[in-house]
Amino acid sequence: KNARTWLLSETPTGGAAAESGKTAFWYNYGDPDLRAARAAWLARTLREQAYDGLFFDTVGSEQIPPALLARFARRHPKTDYNACQGLFF
Repeated sequence: KNARTWLLSETPTGGAAAESGKTAFWYNYGDPDLRAARAAWLARTLREQAYDGLFFDTVGSEQIPPALLARFARRHPKTDYNACQGLFF
């Protein structure tokens, strides 16, 4: 329901770190609501499932398709994608 603001594209997009011929959804870490909701969901899941930890296989801005990185820059001028991703972590 929040795809329009929480994702950089509402449809899966290929390129960059997405495996050749595959597509992926790319989070908009510049959205503070996404960061808070995703972190809360992950923390709740960790507690409920009694996990000891969680591994994040995440990419930085260097691995995002250029068109989506440009979209991030338009949505969040003067904001660094990697810094926003760091706030999520």
